[in-house]
Amino acid sequence: MFEMIMMGLRLRWGLDLKQFEERFNQKFDDVYVNEKTSAINKGWLIEKDNFLMCTDKGYEICNSVIEEFMK
Repeated sequence: MFEMIMMGLRLRWGLDLKQFEERFNQKFDDVYVNEKTSAINKGWLIEKDNFLMCTDKGYEICNSVIEEFMK
């Protein structure tokens, strides 16, 4: 799971949440809702059209954003 998050958040179009669910048979929010909500509230991520992507601010600290999902 983490590898998919790490690779997806580095892409400009972001992490495909539908593909995540299909691959792992779990909704992203069922596993990472707290981490996602925290990163969105900090202005690091946005969710759009079933993709989770870094904001401009998030790209500047992409590794730190990704680390949030390691905890």
